[in-house]
Amino acid sequence: MTAPSQFWSGFAARYDGHVLSRDAIVLGPRIAAAVGPVARVLDAGCGTGQVTVELARIAKQVDAADFVQEMLAIARRKAESLGLTNVSFHQMPVESLSFPDASFDAVVLSNVLHLIDSPDKALSEARRVLKLQGKLVTPCYCHAQGLKTALLSRLMALLFGVPVRQRFGVNQLLAMVESAGFKITEREVMRFKMPLAFVQAVAV
Repeated sequence: MTAPSQFWSGFAARYDGHVLSRDAIVLGPRIAAAVGPVARVLDAGCGTGQVTVELARIAKQVDAADFVQEMLAIARRKAESLGLTNVSFHQMPVESLSFPDASFDAVVLSNVLHLIDSPDKALSEARRVLKLQGKLVTPCYCHAQGLKTALLSRLMALLFGVPVRQRFGVNQLLAMVESAGFKITEREVMRFKMPLAFVQAVAV
């Protein structure tokens, strides 16, 4: 079985033209609107930067982090082509961020938690680097929201090879967010190819 890092490294060049990227294109402006005009925001697990560039249009400073160098290279080129000068790129996993405590006004984890082994660690790290009452925006596919969705998830994994590491329902996601030290302020289940929970919370 291909390791997740190898998969994403090889998939990076094709990601923006793939069906998997289309939901991110739709979600980008909505995520940016949920974050608002903050001073500094972290896009953790930024991939090819589709959300990053939307954040850069509204926030003063954006830090974009991903553990795949090839993804970051595409994201960097995208920001440069748009003339965005307020974005910094960092190669690091979302479960182990190298930023000091209370560095950010907002953190975005967009469609990341189901793709990593330790979503609880990623959420704990998001809480650590957020200021008190800082915003968390984490839209996430819920691969176990009913039997039909669970079957579709496994079919998509077989067809596209995407290394889905976690399959959880909406209530499980909400519980993880709250357990990491957040108070949920808004939630909505959006119907894409599978249910996507658009969760907003604040650090408490």
